[in-house]
Parts: sequence; C-alpha cells; structure tokens
Amino acid sequence: VIWQERGQAPDSCTVEVVVYPKPKASLNLDQPVICKGTCTRLNVKFTGTPPYTFFLKANNDITRHLSDLDTLSMEVCPEDHVSYEITVVTDEFCTNDAPNAKAQLTVVPPFVAEIREEHNIVCASPVNKKYRWFLCGGSRTLSSDSCYAPDTDGCYCVEVYDDLCSDTVCFEYICDLSCAFSLPHDICTGDSVNIRHLGSRSP
Repeated sequence: VIWQERGQAPDSCTVEVVVYPKPKASLNLDQPVICKGTCTRLNVKFTGTPPYTFFLKANNDITRHLSDLDTLSMEVCPEDHVSYEITVVTDEFCTNDAPNAKAQLTVVPPFVAEIREEHNIVCASPVNKKYRWFLCGGSRTLSSDSCYAPDTDGCYCVEVYDDLCSDTVCFEYICDLSCAFSLPHDICTGDSVNIRHLGSRSP
C-alpha cells in the first residue's frame, strides 16, 4: 500500500522478484546390459541449486536420496531387469514432480563353464565363447582355443567368457599313459610275430 498525502507527490518503491527454474535430473548407466551377479553404476545429473533431494523408483520400490553436488553415482547389482525413474526432485528453492528421468537396465543370465576330457585332450563349454587356458595360480595364457592338450600332469584352469559374462573352472589333469600289447601267447624259437601297441599315446 502506498500512502499519498493530500497535495504531495506519491511515493514510489521497487520490489525485486527472483524466479528460480525448476530443478532437472537425468539418469544414465555405465552399462545398460550386465550379467547376473555383476554390478554397474547408475549416474544422476542435476541442473538447479544444490542441495538436492530426489525419489528414485526401481521397478516398484521407491527410495529417497540426498546429494550436495550436481552429480551422483550409485553402484547397482540387481538380479533381474530394472526400470529406474526419478519421480520427484527438489533443490534449494523449487520442486519438480515430473523430471522425466528414466533408465533401463537389462540383466542376462550367466553360464557355467564345464570341461570334458577325451584322449588326453580337454575341451571347454559352452561353445561359441572365448577361452583362456592357464595353470592354477598362474597368469600366462597357454591357449585361447576351446580345446587344449596339456603337456604334463598338473592343475589347469580355463576361463570361458563373452562380452558380458565369464566363468572359470579348474581341474587336476593326469595324463593317460595306459597301454597294452597284442601278440600271440604261444610262439616257438625262430618264429616271427607282429607286436601291436594298444594305448592312448605312442610308446
């Protein structure tokens, strides 16, 4: 209210009004697709005036979080697919109840590495993966093929992996040197016989 005395000029005043924009938020994942049993990072970026309070929806679960910075990173390790969404974000001055910040995380099932041995050659499965054979406790790669023929007895491991998942299996390898000879049991002095080797390797 401005008062004016009779015969006097009116007083004047200035009012400064500061209008703050609503805060914004965005979501992204370091890896949008992960293997079950592994983790990735969910990154939040804010635009506004900190500190921020926001509600994060992960499928049907809603949790409240605080951030004093314009960025926030959280490790997530879900067992199944997750849809992330920020439903409400508040900064020092304003609230945005429709920030439209969403991210989708896909979780793929892992596989189990297995080996089979046949004629002193060991092969790894599943097929159509990448492979790395190495000695137990060692780091040097012995082979990158799906099958490997160890030179000596010992403990060996194979890592089976792809772009998302991996599994390692170790085993004790014992070389099969069993052999036998096939020849007639009854021979006489001066006879000639053929001796045939039966076994998994050459004598």
